[in-house]
Amino acid sequence: MSNRLANIYNTFWTDLQVSIPRGNEIFPKDSPFRFDDTLLPDCIVVYSKILFKRCNFRSSSGRRKIDILIDTKETFRILKGKKNSPDQYKFIKSTVKVNYLELKDDGKEGELIESLHYDCDTEQSITHPIFHCQIDDSLIANYPSSELPLAEPTLGEGLKRFKNVRIPTANMDLLSVMLSIMADHYTEDDFCKVLDNHYRTKWCKNLPFFIHQQFLDGIKHRDNQSLRSHHWYVLGR
Repeated sequence: MSNRLANIYNTFWTDLQVSIPRGNEIFPKDSPFRFDDTLLPDCIVVYSKILFKRCNFRSSSGRRKIDILIDTKETFRILKGKKNSPDQYKFIKSTVKVNYLELKDDGKEGELIESLHYDCDTEQSITHPIFHCQIDDSLIANYPSSELPLAEPTLGEGLKRFKNVRIPTANMDLLSVMLSIMADHYTEDDFCKVLDNHYRTKWCKNLPFFIHQQFLDGIKHRDNQSLRSHHWYVLGR
């Protein structure tokens, strides 16, 4: 198991918890990441389940509340470093599932109103966009209820989706998906604080690991920073 990879993820989580403006909660409070280097040769798989608790239905609306649950699986290939050089990591595959649950009046139950997942697969069929989103109607299972105070999930009536449509997207890995959720559901001021104080100043500058030149094979355009979603937003105030 790579301590360096674990440190990168765990430091991201610790810093993020400090950066989140008051009134917005993300669970678990401790690091959600689990690492497995036994599934694939020369690879590390990173798992996590993360809850955005009692978000505004829209950034400008405070009456209706939703819980947003994320389930991730990201795979990195280990590129062995030369003598006295650290190993490098190539991001080769990612699935980020997202459930949106609208809370009932007492907040104890949440009705599934949207379910989707974002995929990235650099070794996928030629007919699959490397980055894409698919909409479905499934609930995320096996979440640690002792760490994630999620409302009791229920399926809404008539929620039936055609799951085979792959919508091309930018690189929606875990960090990008979390950022897009904040953009949709935090107030503008709170979103700008996280965007400027956390993503731009720390992770996009000090984490070349996530934007490595070997990030993807087969993409002619190598300015990989332009694939990340933080470029989609204007600079915060």
